[in-house]
Amino acid sequence: MGVLEIVSGVVSLIITVVSFFVKRLYTKLDELTTKTDALESALAEHRIDDVASYVKRDEMKTLGDSLKIEMKDLLAPMGAKLQSIEEYLRSKKS
Repeated sequence: MGVLEIVSGVVSLIITVVSFFVKRLYTKLDELTTKTDALESALAEHRIDDVASYVKRDEMKTLGDSLKIEMKDLLAPMGAKLQSIEEYLRSKKS
């Protein structure tokens, strides 16, 4: 076995190992590209959904105001009852 055959074997081994890793890198790159494309399309759909279901600030303010009024109407009887309980407890002698 000559030096040329040993060098040729080592070079072949190095080329085989390098080509194996290059192939794995390209495979991973293709997988990553596919996943990135899927994420981009999902993001585009999400943006469309966001635009379709977007609620304007004025609408939210109107809703908030109406909820405040409804809550005040719902809590008013409770507040009156609590007020009467407080008055009773304050007037009661300890």
